[in-house]
Amino acid sequence: KQWYQRRVRGITYPLRINEISANSMVNFAPLSLESDIDDSFCYENRGAEYRPTRYYNTTVSGRGCKNWLETQHPEVGDNTYCANPDENNKVEPWCYTHDPEKEWEYCTVPKCVWDYDCYTGIGFEYRGTLSRTEQGYHCQMWSSDYPHPHGWHTGPGLGRHNYGRNPGNNEKAPWCFTTNLFKRWDYVVPPKCKRGVHPFYRD
Repeated sequence: KQWYQRRVRGITYPLRINEISANSMVNFAPLSLESDIDDSFCYENRGAEYRPTRYYNTTVSGRGCKNWLETQHPEVGDNTYCANPDENNKVEPWCYTHDPEKEWEYCTVPKCVWDYDCYTGIGFEYRGTLSRTEQGYHCQMWSSDYPHPHGWHTGPGLGRHNYGRNPGNNEKAPWCFTTNLFKRWDYVVPPKCKRGVHPFYRD
């Protein structure tokens, strides 16, 4: 397949040719926005789940990336695309370079904005850092049972933090347990993602 890019309202959409014939127009079809945001446009958290793509294979200084099979992380695959197989020590996608004086360097993969600055649906994918509820309560750490014992110590997006989440995908918006003994939980409501307001990623 051949791939192209198209700039629309400040967003670069990768496009593919679906059908080419001698007597017809070339039809372009954007890939699903959800998969593009996750896999091609930008990375979430530290980029451990970012899927390497052909769009990013150079570092911030312009150095070319080395094939992962020639490195300490062959599990990334037979490619030269930016990734982060070492999230414990690196904070965003990177790659090994061909420069003997620069073993590795971070890449130019942008950080996602959707589901960080805002939330989609009912907030199951929200990974932002709001930790104060709509009624002004501070959020309790998910890893803690004080002051409210609970069963949500682990789950989608949970961990040693107190950011609003919707791990059960069963509330209307992100929420958290509060640190107030008399208020067990409350909604944490970041703005809803809107294409006219929120770009998909920061340039």
